[in-house]
Order: sequence, then structure tokens, then C-alpha cells
Amino acid sequence: MNSSKAVAAILLLLASLAAVGANTPKNMGVGQTRNITFVGPVKVGGAVLPAGNYRVEHVMEGENHVMVFENLGKKEAAARVNCQMIELQNKAAESSQEYETQDGAKVLKALTFRGDTYKHQF
Repeated sequence: MNSSKAVAAILLLLASLAAVGANTPKNMGVGQTRNITFVGPVKVGGAVLPAGNYRVEHVMEGENHVMVFENLGKKEAAARVNCQMIELQNKAAESSQEYETQDGAKVLKALTFRGDTYKHQF
């Protein structure tokens, strides 16, 4: 492939990536990181996370929305869980966490971050 064809192919690829990125609303939180604190053990996906401070990152894996929980004290991925994006009618006025109890364990069901227009439901 000559250099002009290589440059054209690269420009086409960059334009395609920009178009895909333009179709992902910024308020969905993709690529953003947030901090969250659990005051007790919490089940997230298949993992039980001990009480502590966590960094949460919303990433895309193909077409899947994935929340990655990293324990700030250990700097390692503690849980990865797929989520569904539920559109809110307005921007969230505050961050919130939704739980349910299953077999005596506290299970994280959803996260909403202040300023977002989507809820992350697990």
C-alpha cells in the first residue's frame, strides 16, 4: 500500500471512530470514573466487595456497558459487571445507590451519579 492510500485509510478510520463516539451521549458516563464508598460488604455481580473506597469506571466492551470497581486501597480490579443504561427524565440531582437483600447479603442493584441522565442498573 502506498503512503497516500495508507493516509487515506487512517483518515477514514479516524472519521469512523469519531462518528461512533458522537453517537454515545456524554451524559451516559462512558469513560468517566467516579469514587464510591461501601460501609459494609456488598455483592456486585459475582463478587463480594469488602467495605471500603472504590474507583468505578464505566467502559464499553463491544456493545456491552461494563462497570469496573477497583479497590482504592489495593489498586486492583475487584469486580466487573455488565449494566443496563436506564434513561432518566432529568439530570440526577444527587448520586445514589440501590440495594436489595438476597440470602442475607446486600446486593448492589443500581448506581446513579449526580449530573448524569442515565442510571446504571445491574
